[in-house]
Amino acid sequence: WKNIARVEAGSQLKVESVHPAKLKLETGAIFAKLKSLPKNTAFEVRTPTATAAVRGTEYRTVFRGGETKVFNVSPTASQVFVYGVSADGIVNSQQEVVLQPSTKTEVTASGQTPKPPSVIPIDEQRSAKAVQEDIEDEIKTAEKSGRESKIQSVADLEKARGQAVTDEYSRVNDTRRREFKGGAAD
Repeated sequence: WKNIARVEAGSQLKVESVHPAKLKLETGAIFAKLKSLPKNTAFEVRTPTATAAVRGTEYRTVFRGGETKVFNVSPTASQVFVYGVSADGIVNSQQEVVLQPSTKTEVTASGQTPKPPSVIPIDEQRSAKAVQEDIEDEIKTAEKSGRESKIQSVADLEKARGQAVTDEYSRVNDTRRREFKGGAAD
């Protein structure tokens, strides 16, 4: 799929769900570069004050000091949807802000509406560009080394959707799993 989510140093997050992808960022920042997602799904990053959801784009979510900042750094016309989150953790879909490329928003506290989009300052654009280039370099290095992921394609995942279920902990339980007959476990 070539989807990349880079968690920045010093960050703390919880993977709430793999499919659809839902990450809870407790502190720090995450940069997501998404090229392909299964039909009717989104990639979400939730903080205590906001939720950012996309279908496919490049964006960065930062949560520090009780404030969320979301940056749409996509080179294409992809959008990022940002919603306010109440103090009790409920996403307010009435507080939607849509970020076009090269724009950002902030949510300064829980229960607050995201601020209207504004242009990303040039220094933050340069920083995002450096991360994008670094990720592309890492992808090229992995491809040249012959490393290849063995995960399902989006189409295969959609076909198998009826064969996998998600439990209350948002782990995927594959009903096709067979007993492991490998070497000794640690």
